Amino acid sequence: MARMISAALAALLLLSVYLLWPNTYVALQSQDQQLQCVISTPQLSLIWRHSVEKTLWQENYQVRQQQLYLDSTIIQGFGAGIPSDLPIQQQDQHSIHLQVQRFLPELNWVVSRHMQGQIQVADQIWPIAEQVSDYQIIHIRPRRFMRWQAWQQGECL
Repeated sequence: MARMISAALAALLLLSVYLLWPNTYVALQSQDQQLQCVISTPQLSLIWRHSVEKTLWQENYQVRQQQLYLDSTIIQGFGAGIPSDLPIQQQDQHSIHLQVQRFLPELNWVVSRHMQGQIQVADQIWPIAEQVSDYQIIHIRPRRFMRWQAWQQGECL
């Protein structure tokens, strides 16, 4: 009987540690607060259509040191607003991969149906611009949550 009580207490302790130990998530919140969710993986990409050039743009982020780390940008060609001073990692006839390597504490991303904003996590693509009202600001930042708090927020994908 004492062993069963000890095992139950140990299991309860492990479950408590699991639920209460804080982890870093990427938190997304729309300006109107209709959207609040988390991404539990430390890597994501923002994809959209450039407003002037009408070409696809992809920024690849990782969570490092409690910040967003912009590792690289993939563009289809140089044009309006595209930095020309970044090192080119790779280039082919369809895309140019720029090495950025910049830390950002958060992003404020304005999405609309015109820019066709999407978030990619692993092999999943979330067409966020189709799920929020046009010109909504999406706040994206790393945050520490206990697992139960993250579950309350819900996974974005």
